Amino acid sequence: MRLGITLRVLVIVGLALATGGCLRKEGGPPPPAVESVGVLPTASPTGGAPPPSTTPPAAEPLAATGVGPYAVGAKLATLKSAGALTKINESTGCPGWATAEGTGLYAGKVAVIFYQGAVNWIEVKSSELSTMDGAKVGMTLAVVKGIYGSKGTELTDGLGGKALSVHGKGGLGLFFRTKDGTVNVIEAGKSETLEFRFTDGEGC
Repeated sequence: MRLGITLRVLVIVGLALATGGCLRKEGGPPPPAVESVGVLPTASPTGGAPPPSTTPPAAEPLAATGVGPYAVGAKLATLKSAGALTKINESTGCPGWATAEGTGLYAGKVAVIFYQGAVNWIEVKSSELSTMDGAKVGMTLAVVKGIYGSKGTELTDGLGGKALSVHGKGGLGLFFRTKDGTVNVIEAGKSETLEFRFTDGEGC
């Protein structure tokens, strides 16, 4: 009986030693601890760069100083060399005066009038451009007057035509010409010039 018990004890001890040997050598260092590693973010196929914007650039709002590159005082030669003008006419019949039209975002929307080689005023006949306050071609004179309130002065040309002049800083302003009570042209430039042309004539 004692012999059987002794044999079973020896077998158990032997199995324990054999199992311990599988994990590490006798007297050797314990197995290294394995740290938990989270999921690392992967780079996008394009290297993480955002996709290019597909939104086309928008035209700037019209101000008393002009719009886009067509600012009052901008040089005819500079705009011409930059490719910002088309349909240039430097033989208007009025000494020192020239006309042209805009290009790019302003093609078919902006006419530019020059005097002595610099922008004197611009004209907008398209409803696609609006002023910084939201006024645009196609609005009624009453609506535009409501937008500008006391800043606007209504003028007549003596022939029944009406316009609204809105003065800005430095003698510049916006000038809204109308036809049958609706704005059909917006001019930006020197208020004195724009008003005189409307009330006293359209000559040179």
